Amino acid sequence: MLLALPSRSGTPGSATRQGAFLVLFIALFMGTTARAGFLTTTPTESRPTSVDACALEVSVTPENEDYDACSNQLVSIVAEAFDGMIPSNTPGAGQARKAMATYSYVWLAPAGASLNTYTGNQVVASFTTSGTKAFTVTATDLNNPGCTATETVEIEVDPAPLITIFFPNSLTVVPISGEQPTVTQITLPNTIRATQGVLYEWHVVIDRINGYEIRQGETNGTGIFQVGHVGPYVLTVTGLNGCKRTVRGTLVLSPSGGG
Repeated sequence: MLLALPSRSGTPGSATRQGAFLVLFIALFMGTTARAGFLTTTPTESRPTSVDACALEVSVTPENEDYDACSNQLVSIVAEAFDGMIPSNTPGAGQARKAMATYSYVWLAPAGASLNTYTGNQVVASFTTSGTKAFTVTATDLNNPGCTATETVEIEVDPAPLITIFFPNSLTVVPISGEQPTVTQITLPNTIRATQGVLYEWHVVIDRINGYEIRQGETNGTGIFQVGHVGPYVLTVTGLNGCKRTVRGTLVLSPSGGG
């Protein structure tokens, strides 16, 4: 396209008129070509980001942050996952997607331990043996299924004391679980002795009044107790490693008499 430009030899009036005509013509031309699609501009909005970005991390700790436990103790373990690069497809949506992120968890328990569940971010572990127990959890970002992270936590499990109670007429080994109380016949007064601990707490129920138990109790480091009453008893023994075990039973009068 050819545009007519004013010549230097023209009169001042004609040059002014031709300059004004040229400005008007260019303005009309630019507007026409923009409407016709000949003029393009670069968009200012952000372009979508990749949906495959993954920086998932998972931390695992016992709920009480204690990495030591006793073999007769239940331990709650908590996992927490966070993806620092959850993708966003529109500007400003990143923080909202982080807040709405959801994760799945799969746990693996070692030999000598079990879990109440093998999914979810919080589980409860129980133990059948002592030693170092390593629990592993794998977290998956449900918004990005290919994004996973695995972490392991180790818990040192100490054995709880195995209580043996020596009664005057017999030798009674109290069940380890303490869930099956034993019934033992004795004469009164008498002496009993417990072993396998460094601290012993003995309580015997001597009466019940209005639904309340009246107990006679004693604590010592020898495990030897003078028994002057029959009835339900509770014995708690603390081992050298600090682990405790509580057992229950019932003392009854021997047919031979006493008391």
